[in-house]
Amino acid sequence: MIRWIFVFLWAGMIFYLSSIPNLSSGLEADFILRKFAHIFVYFILTVLVFYALWGKQKASKDVLKTSLLAFCLSFLYALSDEYHQTFVFGRSGSLKDVLINLVGVGLAVFLLNKFKFIPGSKNKKQSKDGKIRQMPKKL
Repeated sequence: MIRWIFVFLWAGMIFYLSSIPNLSSGLEADFILRKFAHIFVYFILTVLVFYALWGKQKASKDVLKTSLLAFCLSFLYALSDEYHQTFVFGRSGSLKDVLINLVGVGLAVFLLNKFKFIPGSKNKKQSKDGKIRQMPKKL
């Protein structure tokens, strides 16, 4: 349950930032910084959703299925966030921003699957079928 608190806090921060009418750094590279911020915040959101989903599973754990579900939930939040921005004065929802958000989401899913950053995986290994198995302890 505590893992979901981190997800909701992060999503709330995204919602809050999306509610600010003119979110600008004032720097010359403001546009590029904002787009990297999109990638970063949705990368973190996806990782948090993944770990929240991972902690909820009782039976065998499948990294690919869990990361795809995290992808879908993060994508839906990205869509809802851009829709939310259409109601904020000085902001507009953008399909381009959703696609930029998906870069962060996709990067998180890729890295989670590539490097198997799995909580409590010290003595565990993922088999070819995607399931996590407990490894025998060495003597």
